[in-house]
Amino acid sequence: MPKMRSLILAIYLIIISLFASYNCNEDDDPLVYEMDDRVIDFTTQGKWLIMFYAPWCGHCKKLEPVFEEIGKFYKGKMMNIAKVDATRFVKAANHFEIKGYPTIKFIYGKTNVNFFGERRKGDLIEFIKRADAPRVSRVLHQLDFENTKHEIQLFFVLIIKKEHMNSTIKNEFFSLAEKHFLDAYFYFALPEHVVKTAKVTDSPRVGVIKDNELELWDSSKSTMEEFIKLEQFPTFCEVTMTNFYNLVDTKKTLLILLVNLDDHSKLHQTRKIRQIFKIYAKTKKEDYHDEFVFGYSENHDLISGIAIWSLSTPCLFILNTTSFTYNLVYFLDSDNQVKEFSVEKILNDFRNNKLEVFGGKSVFRTIRRPLWEIYRAIIEMFVEAPIISLFIFGLPFGVISIVFYFLCCMDSNDQPENEEVHESDMEDEHQYYLDEASKLHEQIKAKEYKNLVNGEQKMIKIPTTSKKDQ
Repeated sequence: MPKMRSLILAIYLIIISLFASYNCNEDDDPLVYEMDDRVIDFTTQGKWLIMFYAPWCGHCKKLEPVFEEIGKFYKGKMMNIAKVDATRFVKAANHFEIKGYPTIKFIYGKTNVNFFGERRKGDLIEFIKRADAPRVSRVLHQLDFENTKHEIQLFFVLIIKKEHMNSTIKNEFFSLAEKHFLDAYFYFALPEHVVKTAKVTDSPRVGVIKDNELELWDSSKSTMEEFIKLEQFPTFCEVTMTNFYNLVDTKKTLLILLVNLDDHSKLHQTRKIRQIFKIYAKTKKEDYHDEFVFGYSENHDLISGIAIWSLSTPCLFILNTTSFTYNLVYFLDSDNQVKEFSVEKILNDFRNNKLEVFGGKSVFRTIRRPLWEIYRAIIEMFVEAPIISLFIFGLPFGVISIVFYFLCCMDSNDQPENEEVHESDMEDEHQYYLDEASKLHEQIKAKEYKNLVNGEQKMIKIPTTSKKDQ
């Protein structure tokens, strides 16, 4: 019996040690792989999200903790997260055509796409999902369609019968899905799969699922691609660098509620205003759909860059996407309390040109924009690297200041003193020559007197006048 207990204990200890060794090895795996030029060969197998960076790049340093979070999210999954120093491993940088830092790429087989959106964890995960998903996914049955509606909430769908699989509409839909796969999800389904959402009798039909409803494409009003470009956004969408230019392409007026959820002194007011706009956007969609796009944004750099000025929050930024003029509406009074307002009244005031207009495409704004960009770049440099920035800007300014000081800013009291010293020197020199002349004159007079006394006729004679001359 004691031997049996010892054997069981030994087996138990072996199992525990193996389990601990497995966990230790698992923990030793880095969340983000640091790669070199061999990344060219490694990326031929598996799925990769790679950041190409430069050690001196401030944006790259800010992205590193986000990449660590992405590594944690995909740990143990079929996704490799890596980074490459493009300044060191030039071969890899040239192979993947790296032009700037940071550059983020998703690579899987022949798929090689760049990420241009907000560098946040959620945006990067959504980018990976879209890049990794089939260009057009198939809906298997009705329950599958309902689950897809719940998970994705916005996607384009081709509703088609089996006998119409070779139609031109189907081919166009698949072609556009290949082109816009990073902007939206694309599915195709049989009519019986969508019957719980809408009854579609015609085939093939293209539509969009938004707010749990199916909106069908009307070919008499727009092309299929125009329909996709216009309807790829949620009813009340977040405006980011990822989708801003696509929003501009709609040619609709953008109503962007600029908010700052980190400002706790205005957090309650901001949430209240955002909820009012969200409810209006969903309940009054039919009234404004062809004219306006509603959204909100926390990206102050994006909106301030358009306005070329820093804006306070919360405020409504109304952008005309054709003329690039904009209007501003503020909602808080001097006590940071929400003033009474109506979204309907704001829209009517905009339509009737009662709101003050800013911006446009004037020469002044063309000149002002690069100055604004330089200002933002300098501020960002001081925020990210204050010591280096102080040295870069402080040293030349210090040298220039010293030079200008000696050239233009010397003490004005010094000049009269110099002039006074100069005049006294001249007086002393003049007095010296007078004294020397006086001494010489005395010597001549003394010599003449001596000659007269001795009765000698020397070089100096005193002329006399005769009576005849008189």
